[in-house]
Amino acid sequence: MNNETQTETQYMLLFRGTDWHKGLSLEEMQEVVGQWTAWFKKLNEQGIAKAGQPLAAQGKIVSGKHGRMVADGPFAESKEAIGGYFLLQVNTLEEAVAIAKEEHIDPTSVDCIDVRIGELLGPALCEPAALKFRPPTAYAAKFSMPYVVATALIHGEVTSAHFTAPAIADPQVLGLADKVRYAFDPIYDEGTALRGWVQLRQEDGRVFVRSTLASRGTPENPWAFDDVAGKFLRNATPIIGSDRAAKLVDLTPALARLDKAGALARLCHGEDA
Repeated sequence: MNNETQTETQYMLLFRGTDWHKGLSLEEMQEVVGQWTAWFKKLNEQGIAKAGQPLAAQGKIVSGKHGRMVADGPFAESKEAIGGYFLLQVNTLEEAVAIAKEEHIDPTSVDCIDVRIGELLGPALCEPAALKFRPPTAYAAKFSMPYVVATALIHGEVTSAHFTAPAIADPQVLGLADKVRYAFDPIYDEGTALRGWVQLRQEDGRVFVRSTLASRGTPENPWAFDDVAGKFLRNATPIIGSDRAAKLVDLTPALARLDKAGALARLCHGEDA
């Protein structure tokens, strides 16, 4: 029996706007539909796509207590209209990033990015705006939600290489960071799993949403050994060299079985094991 539990993460892509076909010829519309159909079929065959439907252009807005107010809308010409959705299920951030890359998210065509964060950590990562949207030092950038979000989208990852003087001055990253908006929500303070939610809206109306109840590296969603080793190698190699870093990785799993930790200490000190 497998007693291990996995945190399921769902990734929803909302396609806003119902007039995507305007200005396209019949052949061009057929080509676009064919591309989307093939993409969804592939995700479905991989067991990633859990649902997906186009939505009718007509609808009603129900609001008020007990739904007492019913009005026409949302209207097709507004950004409220949702043309369809895909509901995907992934296990890791890498999978979500890979799917996003398949969808060709262009950082230069992002309209806005909305982030929800807890009330406890939020102010330290998002305020004051002058400091967080333009971190003055590499160290300050590590505590900037706008900078980290923009870096992740542009580079597909966030590593120590992105916290240097040249990196924090990158105009493309800073320009995208200006499009990050945030909201504090106490639900993201609950527990120790570091919940997260982000929504990205493209200028063409497409919307991508990703949320998780347990960030990677927390007890509820732990890293695999290869993930930990990879991060160690990225951080240690510039300091102690690739050979010593690799030897430390090979030696560490056997540390509990060693009579003495001398070999590990010598490698850290710069001597041969």
